[in-house]
Amino acid sequence: MSSGTTQHLNGVWGSSGSDVFAVGNSGTIVHYDGNAWSEMDSGTTWVEFDGVWGSSGSDVFAVGSFGNIRHYDGGPEINLKQDTTNITDGGTQTVVAGTDTVFTIENIGNADLTLTTPLTIVGDAAFSIEDPPAATLITPGGKTTFTVRFSPASAGVKTATVSIINNDSDEDPYDLILTGTGIPADINLKQGATNISDGGSYNFGSKTVGTDTNTVFTIENTGTAVLTLSAPVISGADFTIEAEPASTVEAGKTTAFTMRFSPASTGAKTATFSIANNDSDENPYNLTITGDGASSHSGEIIITQVGQWGGAYQDVFIWSVEGLTACLKFYRATK
Repeated sequence: MSSGTTQHLNGVWGSSGSDVFAVGNSGTIVHYDGNAWSEMDSGTTWVEFDGVWGSSGSDVFAVGSFGNIRHYDGGPEINLKQDTTNITDGGTQTVVAGTDTVFTIENIGNADLTLTTPLTIVGDAAFSIEDPPAATLITPGGKTTFTVRFSPASAGVKTATVSIINNDSDEDPYDLILTGTGIPADINLKQGATNISDGGSYNFGSKTVGTDTNTVFTIENTGTAVLTLSAPVISGADFTIEAEPASTVEAGKTTAFTMRFSPASTGAKTATFSIANNDSDENPYNLTITGDGASSHSGEIIITQVGQWGGAYQDVFIWSVEGLTACLKFYRATK
């Protein structure tokens, strides 16, 4: 393995397999954390260290030429977690599109850990720091958190690196590599809990002429890229859009619109609803709308034509009934 230095090393000691110290020429002290070796600041470049020993990882002594002794008392020690999983310096974390991921910064050392904020993030713009660390000074045993949001605007694998600048002697900066996959926007339409496929239909049922019936529809983005929507278009004089949806829908989010059925006459009514969007295979999203206009007269007979024949008798015919099956009645009365 690589020691991280080209200097001649003279001694090695460790408290565990993930906490090892090696010393050597030109004031060299390097530390192994179980993942990689990194150089520590010994405060000198001319002392030849030839021995190292400690009682623990926070109580280490290095001895060298000209009677020099250096003592390491542990100092601050940064550690990063996502939930309960430790992430090493330079490690990778996969995040899910349309979600926020919380990371925890711990100080597992014996001195105060100082953070430089704001945290820097370099890479794809789909990643952002939403909630920065609330604390910049973390005492031994303490912790703070920050939140990363992944909102891809296009499909494909995205990466970025978060750098946490701090005063840990061998892990500054502490780098976190983020990765996530953007899936194209995917539109889905619902009325209540019922999905309505592209090209499907919705029936308002029978509604009285002259009344208004509103129905709310929900548009979901089941993809991981941002869904963009144009203003909905509807044909048919008896149907209107009363409340329009938002023009953009984040991954995993929803928007709603309201459609109104206002039959102006009796009989079957049909309209076509269409909304343009950036879903690659459902653009535009189409829906057939139907409904029936019902008479406002409930069983009431309306005389629309009266006929009369002369002579001593008057004959009256009723032959048109609104909203009911045609009916014919004959009346004869003497003068």
